[in-house]
Amino acid sequence: MVGQERASSLIDGGEALLAALIAQDELYTSMLGICRREEDAIVSADVATLTALTEEKEQLIEHLNALETERMTALVAIAAATDDLDAGTATLTQLEAVLPPSRPGV
Repeated sequence: MVGQERASSLIDGGEALLAALIAQDELYTSMLGICRREEDAIVSADVATLTALTEEKEQLIEHLNALETERMTALVAIAAATDDLDAGTATLTQLEAVLPPSRPGV
């Protein structure tokens, strides 16, 4: 049973980590778009647009902070289910070595 619980923890942690990383990627892509629009607003001296974009960036940063917490929580869960993984220094290669293969549709 302990082995099954460990496997379940690894799967759940891996899925949570993947979801957080995908969401972070999407938000960073959005941030890049905002920064490009911000650059245009600066060049054209459009203060109103620049102000609105700054507020948008602040919201994205809040979401990114929440996702970073989710990502670290998932890493801690994965590390807790293994004996030799440090959540603070784990690399993707190390995670790949301890996580089971992903399930179809995940």
